[in-house]
Amino acid sequence: MDVCGKVALQTNCVRTRKGKEAVMKKKLCVLLLGLAVICAYSFTDAAAIFAGNGSTSSKVTIDGMTYEIYDADSSGHAKGTAELEKIYAAKSEAVAIPSTITSGTNTYTVTAIDLSQWDDHCTNITSLSIPDTVTDMENSNFRYFTGLSEITIPGSVKKFTGTFYGNGSIKKITFGEGVEEIASNTMIGYCRSLTTIVLPSTLKTISKPATFANASSLTDITLPEGVTLVENSNFWECTNLQKITLPASMTSIPMSTFDGCTSLSSVTAKSKITTIGSSAFEGCSSLPNADIAKDATTIGDYAFKGCSLIKTVDLTNATTIGYDAFERDNITSVKLGSGLTKIYDCAFEYDDKLTDIGQLQTV
Repeated sequence: MDVCGKVALQTNCVRTRKGKEAVMKKKLCVLLLGLAVICAYSFTDAAAIFAGNGSTSSKVTIDGMTYEIYDADSSGHAKGTAELEKIYAAKSEAVAIPSTITSGTNTYTVTAIDLSQWDDHCTNITSLSIPDTVTDMENSNFRYFTGLSEITIPGSVKKFTGTFYGNGSIKKITFGEGVEEIASNTMIGYCRSLTTIVLPSTLKTISKPATFANASSLTDITLPEGVTLVENSNFWECTNLQKITLPASMTSIPMSTFDGCTSLSSVTAKSKITTIGSSAFEGCSSLPNADIAKDATTIGDYAFKGCSLIKTVDLTNATTIGYDAFERDNITSVKLGSGLTKIYDCAFEYDDKLTDIGQLQTV
């Protein structure tokens, strides 16, 4: 190899080494920058970052109750707060959840309750007091609190999403003033002993289906002014519900709302009900009339099917009457209006005593 070739080779080697050194310097700079960012946080917060949750928490047990305590902000939990996770009760007793707890030198406010893990520990608790510091009961499950006869949900819980499903002992549930939404599917299903539900004037929305369904001992409930029922089947199979007044905020009755309420004998509406959903009153065999339908423009399928005490029906405002809407009732007279555009098949099927439908002008 000539001199020029050797010089060129050496030059390339030098360039290669320099290139590698530059890459290593860049990597070192990135590493140092990352360390600088981490050092900007406390050692505690740095550990939390590596853990991937952005906060630190730990468990403590105090007076037979286990809490998750938070020493830094976390998703859904603020620094200095605690979530109650378990209650250990070996005997029958009244339990008062504290508003604050102390661990070491720190004090934590109890703002959340998660009852999902309490299955084996709560059958002997005879009363449970919840402080108004609690705002989150998202996963609350009272099914296994079989020693409770009544409970109050504090008004600090603006949106209640818990459940009492399957608790056969609870007799009374009170929602405190301040609760704005109940968002619980089949919240009291199969609560066979439940006779009383107290709803606050602050309640605006019952947003899930079948919230009060299948509470067979519930005889009466007062819906506060301003509340709306968003979903269907809210009182389905409440077989002992005898009367109900619908607030002025309700102008429609969702599907299957009172389906199977065989003892329902009085329904009063403070506003005109313009829509009655499918099966809204199906099987309400104690309902003496269909006066609730007199202002309705839409009567859904099976809306009053099997309401055997109904004799006369005023449907002068109806534009649509659904399939089997009044099947197997004992109707003798129906009044129809000029705005009627559609009657679906079998709307009055098996109403053998029906002899008078007035003057049908438009069908």
